[in-house]
Amino acid sequence: MVENGTLTRLRPGWFALGAHDLRAATAVRDGGVLGCVSALQFHGLWVPSGHTALHLRRSPKMTGKNAACRPFQGPVRSTVDAIDSIPVALKYAAHCLDADEWIAVCDSHLNSTGESVEDLLAQMGAVGPTVRAISPTAPIRVHNPGRRASRGYGSAPHTSQLSSNRG
Repeated sequence: MVENGTLTRLRPGWFALGAHDLRAATAVRDGGVLGCVSALQFHGLWVPSGHTALHLRRSPKMTGKNAACRPFQGPVRSTVDAIDSIPVALKYAAHCLDADEWIAVCDSHLNSTGESVEDLLAQMGAVGPTVRAISPTAPIRVHNPGRRASRGYGSAPHTSQLSSNRG
């Protein structure tokens, strides 16, 4: 199938069908998988403007020409998919996005899916104290959609699941 063009060999053991995502193929060719902000964009999540670079996740033993994203804690060591799931991508994006941006992306995802903050954090696995400190459930964090809107993260303040989950 590689010979007739039906499949494209990306790296040993990884192939792509004729119609494939070019950013994901680039990440796989570079020894990783599409992750972090790039995976969130692939899955159709709202991401603040200005994040156009390729974000990928790779095993610490793999190397490549593009820098790999790292989580604050608990790296995901392996995968069978060329594109990270939303929880894994959010886990890595916590390191690449500003805290307000990360909260806004999580807020957008939670509002569109109806998923709970607790469920999302559980799916992310070990996140470490930094993500817990900026997580939507942190009691010291004041979630202010108006501030997000004024910084270009949205068009108008709205009621969010993140702010409704604070005690």
